[in-house]
Amino acid sequence: MKIVQEYLRITDRGRLLDNLVYDMISHTHLLLEYKDMSIAEIQDRYRSRLNDFIDYLLSVEAIPSDHMVLYMCEASLFDKQYNHEDKSLCLIDLNEIREDIFATGYSFELSDWEETLGYLVADNKLTQDYMIELLTHYLNEISFFGMDPVRHREKIEEVKVDLDQAMKEIEEGRTIPAEEAFADIRREYSLPIDEKDEKQDELDREISKAAHAFLRYCHWRERSRILESLGETAPNYEKIEGYQISEKTLAMIDQSMDNLKQGKVSKYM
Repeated sequence: MKIVQEYLRITDRGRLLDNLVYDMISHTHLLLEYKDMSIAEIQDRYRSRLNDFIDYLLSVEAIPSDHMVLYMCEASLFDKQYNHEDKSLCLIDLNEIREDIFATGYSFELSDWEETLGYLVADNKLTQDYMIELLTHYLNEISFFGMDPVRHREKIEEVKVDLDQAMKEIEEGRTIPAEEAFADIRREYSLPIDEKDEKQDELDREISKAAHAFLRYCHWRERSRILESLGETAPNYEKIEGYQISEKTLAMIDQSMDNLKQGKVSKYM
């Protein structure tokens, strides 16, 4: 497997920039930053900044990893309703999925660029076929706090301080239920309150279970292919799930939904 920096070097720069600029419409801060410019002018400016950013990433020394792997996977059922071709970018630790094929993945917007440039990229067909999309997702994630390396590191430190403070408040019990927080927001902005009943809750639960089963299978498939590409044996899906969601998974989903209603954060893939 090659590292991210190598794919940035060999992938068609023009196609990658086209995809990034096309994706720019979701970056509302750019539209606000250049509010006196036309969309075409903003796109040209953004394309130039992105090109310089990629040049910078190719100039630094990547820190190669032997266990962190990026791969593309099918997006959630909800996302696929709007875009059948939509795929999601995932980061895993090889050592962890060897122990548990469904080990939790990672985000990396708070990681040093040199580290992320050294992540391995899966040789899976889906990942290779969607390399432009993978690099687009990757660049969007690492530039979440901008493309200036100094500002990026400063922002990471600021966020870490905020996260430490948030964790301290959680440990001290200084939190409020999610429903109460959402109710305050609705009142403040005069938002309508959704009407729900038991049947709707039941259907919501069934949809969530189906979506969860779909994602588990897709992740199992891509992760198994990564292990097999390394000459390792992956667990058989029929033995894990029996092609249905296990009772353990159902219980986990039920508990997660209950936790969300109570304003708690649940960690599951």
